[in-house]
Amino acid sequence: MSAPEPPILRWARQIRGHANALLHFSSNEYDRERAHHLIAIAAEMTATGLDLPPAAVLATFERNLEVFTPLSTVDAAVFDAAGRILLIRRHDDRLWAMPGGVCEIEETAAAAAVRELREETGVDAEPIALLGVWDGRRHRSRSPLHLYQHIFLCRHLAGVPTPSPEATEVGYFAPTALPPLSPNHQTRIPQVCALYHTWASTGSFVPYFDL
Repeated sequence: MSAPEPPILRWARQIRGHANALLHFSSNEYDRERAHHLIAIAAEMTATGLDLPPAAVLATFERNLEVFTPLSTVDAAVFDAAGRILLIRRHDDRLWAMPGGVCEIEETAAAAAVRELREETGVDAEPIALLGVWDGRRHRSRSPLHLYQHIFLCRHLAGVPTPSPEATEVGYFAPTALPPLSPNHQTRIPQVCALYHTWASTGSFVPYFDL
């Protein structure tokens, strides 16, 4: 497990959540102005805690004024016959990660994982198990948003892993020979590999979740 996140990030999330709620429920322009001011403070605190540009964080917050609760995201865990995991090299940080993204409206989490896998690698698959739910705060997430990350074990049905606009490279990697991983994936991918190999050898596993 990585080191605890800086307290400033927790404080910023709380300020932002209350400010968004104030914007949603208040019709008083003075309160709405105060809410936007609090959001700007939360953005500056978040940027400090994550070492990100304050303007970019504020723009993200202003685009997500309706968010009062954590954002749901998904990843697809696909393994080959040798027990290697399918990873993509991301465009943004040039590091490796599981295929995944944000759930869309009117879409189940499992369907989102399959869609993201197809979009990022060209692989068609079916979800066969929920491996767990990870809280982004506990796993070095670089997102300014609070994420709940659902990881689904998926069975490869068709398609050859291929680079895409979101993935400069794709490939299978053994759990003992992983490439440089994106920060948010550094703890999750080894845990996912361990869960898969437990399932492959025993037929069952206990899903992971943060307490």
